[in-house]
Amino acid sequence: MKTKKMLLALGLASIVAIISACGSNSDTSEGSKNNLVIVGETVEIENREQVASFSHIHGLSKHPDDSNKLLLASHYGLIEYNKESNLAHFVGSERFDLMGYSRVPGSNILMTSGHPGEGSKLPNPLGFLWSNDFGQTWEVRALHGMVDFHGLTATSDQSKLLGYGSDGKRDALFKSYDQGFTWEVIKSVGLPLSHDEFLDLSIAPNNGDIAYAATSKGLFYTNDGGVNWVKKLDGYFTALYVVGEDEVVFYEASENGLFRLKGEETISYNLYLGRDAVNYIVVENDSTTVTVSTFQNNILETTNHGEAWETLLAEGNFPQ
Repeated sequence: MKTKKMLLALGLASIVAIISACGSNSDTSEGSKNNLVIVGETVEIENREQVASFSHIHGLSKHPDDSNKLLLASHYGLIEYNKESNLAHFVGSERFDLMGYSRVPGSNILMTSGHPGEGSKLPNPLGFLWSNDFGQTWEVRALHGMVDFHGLTATSDQSKLLGYGSDGKRDALFKSYDQGFTWEVIKSVGLPLSHDEFLDLSIAPNNGDIAYAATSKGLFYTNDGGVNWVKKLDGYFTALYVVGEDEVVFYEASENGLFRLKGEETISYNLYLGRDAVNYIVVENDSTTVTVSTFQNNILETTNHGEAWETLLAEGNFPQ
């Protein structure tokens, strides 16, 4: 696929501005490394706080037991939306800015990072957080007050975690082999790592050596755990989802849209958003059903490989 020469048109420039704004609150005040802190508490369903709108989507996932339930990581907390009942509510009692949010494939485990909510006494940034109960409670496992992750991904068995983040001095790729209790920096080669270039990261669910990165400089690939990276495709890539070792779904924002790359075959999902762009992707059912969120706070879904798309949520508003 070729890229337009005028890459940073108005829409892409707006995307860069949104990304920069989300990463501007990265105070690295000192915190206690590996200090275990539980934030949030279980809240009875009837007492859940309802939500009317959302903004600044920082992650998207589906409930593994109910595909009607979407989880949106937002600037103001984790939100569950039931597309069948059209009801939305905050999950748990802690309201904080979730960054790098993702679900461990095939599990109830969520991972995130981010910044404390207003009035919180927790250090900023929050480091690496882990939830075993789908966001009702969060455990701070490492790098508390030290690292702000903007991308987190894990293999299905949690034997390998990758993270993209900043310690306030540098942007870097990190890895963990113990479910996020300890991390080390990967000395990666060939991968654009600056904050305004790096947009998304995803590891192969069943192979911790293979991962893809979506950047403004192209779609990048590694088969040695994140050390050496090669460019697979040219373009301005804003989001991706790795389905398997040789299959990845991605969005290219300059002119191409949403595609699936399986081996050497590239298949279109017939979705190009112009001045908007996809920022997070969820794939299920052998790539038949694909759900995406966008920088302009829309949620779209196809259940037939992109033959038709349904707008689940528009411009950050839940149905009233």
